[in-house]
Amino acid sequence: MLISCSAYGCTYRFVKGIGISFHKFPLKNNDLCQKWVVTTKGASFIPTKYSYICNVHFHKEDYNYENAKKPRLKSNVIPSIFNFPEKMDCKKAIERKHISINVTDIRDTQ
Repeated sequence: MLISCSAYGCTYRFVKGIGISFHKFPLKNNDLCQKWVVTTKGASFIPTKYSYICNVHFHKEDYNYENAKKPRLKSNVIPSIFNFPEKMDCKKAIERKHISINVTDIRDTQ
């Protein structure tokens, strides 16, 4: 599974060794999760257990550094560093269709 940032316009993806960490949306805390969605400009975005925000969108003060090897995000912190364009392109959400292919049908045609 490819991990990428869900913030509007952010193109960071997980690559080992580049120093970008990713944080899951706080799905168990509905109020906080909704604040994350609003601040990331994801109006029609519905986060899942596979949705992440990269550390670029958080301040250094948003972390606990008790364990120096791996700083932890403080509870109730909201991402706040963004570089949104002045006029955002608000496209309608694309409805994706699931296409299932029967593997045995493909093997029979070969």
